[in-house]
Amino acid sequence: MWQNAHAILTTMKRSGGFTIVELLIVIVVIGILAAITIVAFNGIQQRANSSAVTTDLTSFAKKVELLKVDSANNLYTTSDSATDGLASMGMKITPSAYMSGSAAQINLLYCTSGAGVDYALLAMTKDGKKLYVSNTSGGVKEYTGANTWNVANYPERCQTVLPSGSNSARSGYSQGDSATGPWRAWTGVAN
Repeated sequence: MWQNAHAILTTMKRSGGFTIVELLIVIVVIGILAAITIVAFNGIQQRANSSAVTTDLTSFAKKVELLKVDSANNLYTTSDSATDGLASMGMKITPSAYMSGSAAQINLLYCTSGAGVDYALLAMTKDGKKLYVSNTSGGVKEYTGANTWNVANYPERCQTVLPSGSNSARSGYSQGDSATGPWRAWTGVAN
């Protein structure tokens, strides 16, 4: 037994530390684990943003339906008014979940057709996923149209999810708008 203990102590004395190969292996393993963690975290963030925007769109759909029921003409609102329009709904969206800046231009868009017969709300999440809800969609759907979502063609964006006819649109976010700020009052976001 004394010989085994002596051999272990002798081995420990000779071992002055880790070799460069052992250190490199540890560094590579730590790098691989970090990369896996970062990819998983990004996926979780994207799902959280999509979930927040989906919740906002679902809430909006319920509130706009209630606003329609309360209206005298039984039509969807076409105004931003705080008395009977979008601002009267008390929306509180989650702005951090939405695309912003020059990549978004107009990323939250309320569309109506036929002077309020139909509505749609279109949004783009922070990671670029495009979603919409309308009175005919049966819930939140992913936008699959070919529209590029830039400022110039937002009426075409409305037409891809609403029946054809005359459309009007109200932006909830408009990048570069210095008069009212990028977020409109009806979104519940303070600028």
